[in-house]
Amino acid sequence: MLEPNAQDAERLVSFREALPATSAGIYLDTLGAGPLPAETARALAEVDEWDLRTGRAGVDRAADVEARMDEARAVLAALVGGDPDDIVLTHGLAHARAVAAGLAAAAGLAIRSLAHVDEATGATLTDAEVQAEAGSGPEAVLLDAGGSAGAMPISAPDLGVHFAAIPGQRWLLGPEGTGALWVDRRRMRTSGSALPPDADPLPRRAVLGLARSLGWLEMYVGLPWIHERTARLAGATREALAAIDGVVPLTPAGSPSGIVVFRIAGWSADAAAAELGARVFAILGPPPAADVLRISIGAFNSEDELNRFLDTVSLLAAHTPETLPRRESLIVLSAGRPG
Repeated sequence: MLEPNAQDAERLVSFREALPATSAGIYLDTLGAGPLPAETARALAEVDEWDLRTGRAGVDRAADVEARMDEARAVLAALVGGDPDDIVLTHGLAHARAVAAGLAAAAGLAIRSLAHVDEATGATLTDAEVQAEAGSGPEAVLLDAGGSAGAMPISAPDLGVHFAAIPGQRWLLGPEGTGALWVDRRRMRTSGSALPPDADPLPRRAVLGLARSLGWLEMYVGLPWIHERTARLAGATREALAAIDGVVPLTPAGSPSGIVVFRIAGWSADAAAAELGARVFAILGPPPAADVLRISIGAFNSEDELNRFLDTVSLLAAHTPETLPRRESLIVLSAGRPG
């Protein structure tokens, strides 16, 4: 069983209250998209209202868009230990990878990608492993931080990589379709002004949402606390799963990522996910492979809900789909017609 941390209690309550989706179920698909902060939703609603009532033109529009982009670059630079001029705003993770490939090609370099976290297993490269890989060949090296940005600390300038690709909608809790690329401008022999401008830049709304979500996490929640708590919860969950007969954890012990992959003997991933969703409202993403379940934990998850999830996994592991006790049905009684 996962034991609550008394020092976390007050901060966790405030954190969850600011993320309304955490009350809709046991939110275990941050790798798909994290819950949207209420603070960000309010800011986006204000932008929508302004655009609706006032319009999306005017002499001040361009300056406002640039200010929003500067804000987003600043919080993203703080996330990876870089400079705002190192940051290119992108349309998600795939676009960040494409921009990196284009920059590498322009410099006459092939590009090689390193997954900071293997999203299929949760296995994580240590800083030393990234540094060794980054220095092992002549290629430009891209650190794919799709499974780590926001869940684990990243100091991109210290890793020896040329690029780091960052998704905005996962552990950064930003809008979907947002992301960024960190560029080692010194090694790529370019400057901030020479970084490739988007032919179709991120909409002001998306930039604002990403900046607001990540800024809120950095300034009001605290990334060190988020990183430590995510690793602690995921590690304790892996240990608890390993103690259940019939459950096989597939994520290496000691991984600091928020991703936990496991298998329940006798169950397909789809059947197990359906039961977990119906019995404890567990919100899981698609399985990375047949008969394998994957959860992606955030610091906003509570020990209580993870224990309820683990109890239900234990129930499934003790049965087959055919022998599992039926769920209790809710009987709705009719009030009848007044006589």
